[in-house]
Amino acid sequence: MERINVEVILMAHNKRYEFLLPIAMEVKVAKKLMVKVISGMEGVMLKREDLVMYVVDKGCEAELNVPIEQSCIKDGSQLMLL
Repeated sequence: MERINVEVILMAHNKRYEFLLPIAMEVKVAKKLMVKVISGMEGVMLKREDLVMYVVDKGCEAELNVPIEQSCIKDGSQLMLL
């Protein structure tokens, strides 16, 4: 299974996290899992419904209902959760 490496920036906490994601995974599933991991690491409850996933290097919001391989998220992308 092919995977990509992304960096997620959580502006509210001024921290960065790296994730390795399968390209066949839907973006909304990846967002849900990343928010769950970050919430656990930080000991806070982030509401994923309220967070926007912004693709920094493309300058756009990530489309949630497509697989990662069909989205604007690529290997090495920086994502912001706002």
